[in-house]
Amino acid sequence: IDQFGWFGSDTKNLSLAQFFGLLLVIIGMLLATGMISKQEELELEEETPSKLPWQILGIIAGMATSAQATINGHLGIVLHSSIHAAAVSFTLGAIVLILIVLFTRVPLKNIAAATHAGLQYWWIWLGGLLGAFYVFGSAWLAPIIGTGQLVILALFGQLALSVFIDQFGLLESIKKKITTPRLFGLLVMFVGVVILRVL
Repeated sequence: IDQFGWFGSDTKNLSLAQFFGLLLVIIGMLLATGMISKQEELELEEETPSKLPWQILGIIAGMATSAQATINGHLGIVLHSSIHAAAVSFTLGAIVLILIVLFTRVPLKNIAAATHAGLQYWWIWLGGLLGAFYVFGSAWLAPIIGTGQLVILALFGQLALSVFIDQFGLLESIKKKITTPRLFGLLVMFVGVVILRVL
């Protein structure tokens, strides 16, 4: 997006040093997520069918968030307000999700179950607030630092916090101890982010 100035973003050419930084980020991400760990690959082959199609879908979803950040950033410039851009984005998203719920006929009793669970796990309602913060932040930051840097920094933050959440099993997640390859992957990613940020 930055390279070609898509969605009204400023064109920012990728230098050779930044390309190397991007390569480090990708390698670090693969290590941090365990996607290139031989031991985990063998365990996955033995226990479950391939998750590759779902992993590819995750990559596509990540690409969509990059485009969303740029689009919301440009919308914020047009509206002269990142908050208004985030509000428009969330409103349209909510309308689409409500239509999906109506057409798929999701049972409304699930909402009652969520309300009941929310009394014990109050933090389950924070997802929307955190999503709004991310959409507002991306709409505000994309025109300032560029989509590439924004997405890479956000990805690093996501992976760093996810490793912490996994390590301690926070928010009722499955506890997964931090392995040396995952820590090394985060370190490689951090070096890549620094190269992309500084050069």
